[in-house]
Amino acid sequence: MEEHYIFGHRGAMGYCIENTIPCFRKAVQMGAGIETDLRMTRDKKIICFHDPHVKINTSNLNISKLTLQEIKNLPFKDDRIIPTLEEVFEEFRIFNNNLYFSFDISDRHVGKKAIELAKKFSLIENILITDQRLSVLAWLRKIFPDISLVHTLPFFIKKINLNNVNIKKLKKINVLAVNIKNNIYVRENFKILTKHHFNVFVWDVNLKTRMKPLLELEYNGKKVKALYTDYPDILNEYKNKLNYKR
Repeated sequence: MEEHYIFGHRGAMGYCIENTIPCFRKAVQMGAGIETDLRMTRDKKIICFHDPHVKINTSNLNISKLTLQEIKNLPFKDDRIIPTLEEVFEEFRIFNNNLYFSFDISDRHVGKKAIELAKKFSLIENILITDQRLSVLAWLRKIFPDISLVHTLPFFIKKINLNNVNIKKLKKINVLAVNIKNNIYVRENFKILTKHHFNVFVWDVNLKTRMKPLLELEYNGKKVKALYTDYPDILNEYKNKLNYKR
C-alpha cells in the first residue's frame, strides 16, 4: 500500500447510501479503496452494516437476531439493499489485487469469518481488520499471524500520551498501523506514533481545509499512510495536485 492510500468511508457516503454496493462502486470509481462495517446475521452471514440495530417503522430490530433473508426483506426508507461481504468480494473480483478493503468489525468472530472469506477469494493481502479493542486484535493475531491489523484509537482519547495508549501491547500484537481521528491534536498524535515506528492512518478527513495539511504532514521522513473520507474524489484531487508539484 502506497503512502496516502485513500479509503472511501462506507463507500463514497458523501454522495450515496452508505455501505451499499453502488456506494462502494462510486468510491472505487473515484480512485479509492473500500471501508465498511461488518456484522453477523443470525444465520452466520457477514453483512456490511454499521449499527447493531435498525429501526423499521416503530420496531427497533437487532441485526444479529435476524437472518440474512429477513434483513434483505426489510423495507428500508431509502430502499437500500444490504450486501454480504461475499457479494462485495464477487462484485470487485475484476480488480484482482489492486484494491484494498478496510473492515471495521463488530466482534472477533466477525473478524475471523471475514478473514476466512478473504482467504477463499485470495484477498488476504488486500484486507485490513480494524478495531478499538486490543483484546480482539490480540485474539485474531494468535489465529492469523500474517493478517494486517489496525488499531483504531478509542474515541475518548483526544491527545495521545504514554499513559493512555499501550505502545508495548501494540508492538506485541504487531499492528500495521494506528488509526487516529482528524482532530486538533492530529499533528502531535502523528508525531508520537511515528516516533514509536507505527504507520498512521487518519479517519474523518472530510473538510477541504484539513485535507491538504494532512497530505503534507511529515515527520522523520514518514507521512500519513492512509486516509478515510466520505469524499474520495475531492481528497484524490488534492493528492494528485500535490504529487504533480513534486
